[in-house]
This record gives sequence, structure tokens and C-alpha cells, in this order.
Amino acid sequence: MEVTYYIIGIIFLVWGLSCFFIPRKLYFFNYHNQILHYYRYVHLLFLIVLSSLFFGSNFLNLGRISVFSIFCFLWLIINKCSLIINKAIIYSFAVFYCWISYTLSYSEGLAEGLLMLAKYFIPIILFIFAYHSLKCINDYLAWLKRINRVLVIYICVHGFAPIGQWEDSILGWNFFGGEHGYMLAMFLGVPLSLYVQTKEKKYLLYALVYAIPSVTYMRRAAFAAYSLVLSLFLVYKYKIKGLILVVLLFVGIVFAILSSPELRERFFGGDRGKQNATSVSFEDLESGDVQINSSGRDAMWAIVTQKFYINKEYLGSGLGTMKKFLISEDNKNRRFFLILHNDYLHLLCETGLIGLFLWVVFYLSIFISLLKSILKNKNVLLRYSSLMNLGAFLSLGLIMYYANVVSSPNIFILPFILLGFHLKIVEIVKKDNIERL
Repeated sequence: MEVTYYIIGIIFLVWGLSCFFIPRKLYFFNYHNQILHYYRYVHLLFLIVLSSLFFGSNFLNLGRISVFSIFCFLWLIINKCSLIINKAIIYSFAVFYCWISYTLSYSEGLAEGLLMLAKYFIPIILFIFAYHSLKCINDYLAWLKRINRVLVIYICVHGFAPIGQWEDSILGWNFFGGEHGYMLAMFLGVPLSLYVQTKEKKYLLYALVYAIPSVTYMRRAAFAAYSLVLSLFLVYKYKIKGLILVVLLFVGIVFAILSSPELRERFFGGDRGKQNATSVSFEDLESGDVQINSSGRDAMWAIVTQKFYINKEYLGSGLGTMKKFLISEDNKNRRFFLILHNDYLHLLCETGLIGLFLWVVFYLSIFISLLKSILKNKNVLLRYSSLMNLGAFLSLGLIMYYANVVSSPNIFILPFILLGFHLKIVEIVKKDNIERL
């Protein structure tokens, strides 16, 4: 299977890099008897997202995304593209990045810290590249429609499986990876916004299909993010009626969890040899004699908090320090405790309260920019593009509490690509003085 991963990785690399070297200006595709097109660099971003659907080793994923990012960065420099496309967002990120870079000066895991620096930087490069690659509104709509179609096909191939039986999907869990539920939650705004703009009900069906993997694979954080984005669109579009629908949705979810033994066990722990947060103690984890599932995260978090946060609250222990411990022989639980499943705590332990505060400021700069677009524009495309992006970053923020998104570049880059496109659409609409699409 590993050979298959590398073959697929090489195919995507060659296919993607051809966008830089083959002077083909437009990529056409047929969409319900309508010919849509976009430029080759927008096609590259389509391929990056498409390649992220295939799993493989973490090294393979990071390597593939890194190569794409390096070429995108070189393209920006060669073409003398501005790297400051939104002052609030770029400057707040620059301050955050300078701080986490500084924490390397007292880090005990320099190699791991440098790797984390790369993982934080890659989304920003693709964010800026996405902005400069977009030429017109047609590019944007074509990209959204094609991504939506690919994701629906992907779900139909891989998303249908008995609840919890990951290996029973058509091509197997390991071939595609278990992170796709997070990706779909972030992209849920795509079919929802396309429905509003086209009035075609099939997009509502597509949005429903997006929920299938998070349900059948019981990805709790993904389903919570999915529900959050759906609620955002319902309340924005239908106001009071939408709020009522959100309440009914919440009641239905609670009923489904309580009425299903498998879901109850997944959410609250249970038998079958699994341990949950209430049955795993700090001493159990330190002894290395017990295995845990994701319900034992709070016990896992207690260990790293004591080791890497207490008495280092403001500065942290240095970027990479905790990660080095997790993968070292000093960690008796490294067989199942290699990642922390909480990016905020990871950031807090390694870069302190200062690092976490600067990340929140960066995140708020993105939210403020998106909220301005929603409140100040009459253009339907622009408003729902803002809403789509807001949903993607709300999903990212939620999932970061339950997973290591930063360590998974396949997931971490997605909202930033959408944001780069969105900021360019803002500029196009403003320049052409387009009130309504």
C-alpha cells in the first residue's frame, strides 16, 4: 500500500508542477452542458485539494504540500507579487510567527520546532498564491463547482460504510485516510453558497451528502463542525425560522446519540476494552500499562500541562519541545500518544500565553475581515463567499480543539486557500463596482 501512496503522490506532483511549466492558459470542463474554465494556477490549487484526499504517510503528505508551496512562493517572487494583500491579517500573522520563531531559542526540540514553523507558514503561502492566481469571477465559480463535484464523488466512493467500520469502505480507511470528515466540514459552505446563488436544489442534497462520512465514521469533531456551519447558514439565510431549525437539529442530534448504543459508546466511552476520561488516571498513563481512545484526552492533556506549561505559563517550553517528548523513548505512552489532539494546548505548552494570544489576534483579524464583507456588501456572491469562509474558519477553530490540524497540512491549508480567493473577489467586485451578481 505504501508503494501506491508514493505513486499517487508522484502523479499529483508532476501534474501540479506542469501548471508552472506548460504554457496552457485555460482549463475547460463541462458542467451540465455549460462550459466553464479557469486559469492554470487556479487549476494547481484544485489539484492540491484533490491530492489532499489521498492519505499516505505524514512525511509523504508534508513533502508533497511543501514542494507545491515552494514553487508557489518562487512564482510570487519571480512575478513580483505583493505579499501584503490584507494588512491586518498579514501583519498579525507576522507578529505571531516572529514570536513562535523566537521560542526556538529556548526549545529542547529544535528539529521538531523548525518543522512546526514550516507547517504554520505553508497555509500563508498558499493563501497569498490563491489571491494572485484568481483572475475573474468565472474562475472562482468554476473552481467551486468542480471542487464540489469531486468531493461528492469522493464521498460516494469512500464515505459509505457501516457505523464505525472504517475498513469496510470500498477502498479501505487507510487508502484515503481518516481526516476527510474534517475537510468536508470546512468545505460544507461550498454547496450551501452555490445553492443560494443558483437556486438549484441539488446543492442542498450535496450538502446533506457531505455529512455522511462524519456520521458513518463517527468523527465527532467533524460532525460538530458540520452542524456549526449548517447552523450559520440557516440563521443567516432564514433568521428566526433558521434559528428554530437549528434548535430542532440539535434536539435530533441529541436523540440520535442517546438512542444508538454505538454512538453512546463513541461519545461517552464504554466497554469492549476501551478506556474513557473517567476511567483513566494520571498514574495509569504514566505507567504505560493502559491503552486509551480519544475519550481519554483530558487525562493525556494533564500530563503535558504538568510537564510543559506549569511554571512556564507566559513563554512556554519552546516550539518543538513537547513534540520531541511525545515521540521520544521518555514518553512511555508513545505507541498511542504521539499527538496531543488539541492544537490550542499544544500552542500553549510550547509558546505560552503570549503565543496563544497572538494566534487569537490573528484569527480575529480574519473574522473581522469576513464580517465586514458580510455586513457591508450587497453582492450575493461576495456575501456568501464571506459566509463560506467564516464557516470554514469556525470549523477549523473548533476542530483544532479536538485534533492536531496544524500537524496535518492537508487540512490546515484548505480554509486559507478559500480565504485567498475571497479577498481577490472582494477586490474584483469593488473594482468593477458590481452590486449584484
